[in-house]
Amino acid sequence: MVRRSLCLFAAGLAALTVLAASASVAAAASGTKVDLSTTKLGPILTTGAGYTLFAFTKDTPNMDNCVTTPGCPIFWPPLLTNGAPIAGTGVDASLLGSVSLPSGKTQVSYNGYPLYGYIFDLFPRATYYVGISAFGGTWEAVTASGTLLK
Repeated sequence: MVRRSLCLFAAGLAALTVLAASASVAAAASGTKVDLSTTKLGPILTTGAGYTLFAFTKDTPNMDNCVTTPGCPIFWPPLLTNGAPIAGTGVDASLLGSVSLPSGKTQVSYNGYPLYGYIFDLFPRATYYVGISAFGGTWEAVTASGTLLK
């Protein structure tokens, strides 16, 4: 009985992981929209659905270092776009950019910081993962001015 429960739990967790990953990094048919949402930490960049976007302190300007770190992109998937990113209300369009990944895909950046989702970020405007250390760096929220918020 315990073994069956563990198998069901593992299968459920795997399904949740795949669902969350595909939802948080899916590229829009055109440009991906970046919004500004009010959270417990203040206004920060989010996806169009309100999920927190993160910057990785191990990255260098316009360079995604997570993608080459084993396991990193599984937990911190890049925010992808199929066109020029779109600035939502309060987002400075001049700070939006993109980074080319080794796979040929395009990742959204802001003020030179590549942007990421988090696989276990299941609620809009959640901030409990901001400041977490993993994969050799810290994962920070990004403000409208393009600075990192711990």
